[in-house]
Amino acid sequence: MTLNGVDSAAYTVNNGTSVALSSGDTVTLGAGAAFGTSFVLKITATNTAGQTVKTYTFVKENPNAAITVHYYKPASWGTPNIYYYDDTVTPTKVGAAWPGIVMTNSGNGWYSYSIAAWQQAKVIFNSGSSQIPAAQQAGYTVTGEKWIKDGVISAQNPDVTAPTITIDQAEGAFNGESLEVTVTYKDADSASYTLNGSAATALVSGQKITFGAGDAAGTSYTLVVTAVNANKTTTKTYTFTKTLTKSITVHYYKPTAWGTPNIYYYDETVTPTKTGGAWPGTVMTNEGNGWYSYTISGWDKAYVIFNSNGQQIPAAQQPGYLVTQNSWIKDGVITAQETVSAIVAVTFTIKNATTVQGQNFSSRRQYE
Repeated sequence: MTLNGVDSAAYTVNNGTSVALSSGDTVTLGAGAAFGTSFVLKITATNTAGQTVKTYTFVKENPNAAITVHYYKPASWGTPNIYYYDDTVTPTKVGAAWPGIVMTNSGNGWYSYSIAAWQQAKVIFNSGSSQIPAAQQAGYTVTGEKWIKDGVISAQNPDVTAPTITIDQAEGAFNGESLEVTVTYKDADSASYTLNGSAATALVSGQKITFGAGDAAGTSYTLVVTAVNANKTTTKTYTFTKTLTKSITVHYYKPTAWGTPNIYYYDETVTPTKTGGAWPGTVMTNEGNGWYSYTISGWDKAYVIFNSNGQQIPAAQQPGYLVTQNSWIKDGVITAQETVSAIVAVTFTIKNATTVQGQNFSSRRQYE
């Protein structure tokens, strides 16, 4: 650092602690910092006439990094030049004086050039008196490897067909113990997938991937599918969450005097109390032989009250019957299966009996 006509000076880096500075001192930046880290060096110098402040910006770059730019030139142009610079640092860094460097013909209208040891740049293409972007406009910003055609910047060659990937299931929540996903791809030479960050597994189009068995409800899954051809790579990410929506079917044997019963259900173990609907609830389905049923979906337990024409069971101010599984309710008794009234065959044998008229006969009668 060279200072002239200065009585005192100091500097800061990224607005850190001020450090005294003398002419000839060296300031070192970047030790231990990651590539891409920016540093703002601010120098303040003072003498009897006043104070001068200068600010410089630097970015630590990877010496092994490179930018490769592919450009599809206008048909009327000759071989294009590429002029590149970086105005995110102070002073602006320039690769070469205008008009820049002649690009290499890659065939099919494409030209390319690699910018060694740069991590980012703005690029302007020119041929003769023509240039893109136009004069007084900023160049295209590029990092890594980019293809530029008709003003559009792409991460891959836009003239080459990219693989397509589709699946047969909707993303998001799935209800059940497991989910089977069929993956289909086109225009790819090979493909692979990972599940929740697992090692990549080779994949053929039409293959089924199954996951979720044995996992708890609420488990999330990230399926990443990558398909590759000679020129392009397509990656798709899909996310799923396992849910186990329980259902409870309630069967109710109604009193003889009732019409079709309604079922009102609620859960007061949560706050606020969860209800299935407003009173008097939902009309139940006639199953025959005095039984009616209704299925409560998405609940793992419920309290149920039955009612018909102003009558209800259990009575007002009493809690409903608690059900946690498919249940049959008859005469206030809850069972896990339907109660069946057995019909027993009884056989009577009568021999040598005398009737009122005094007749003797032998007969057999069966009652059920």
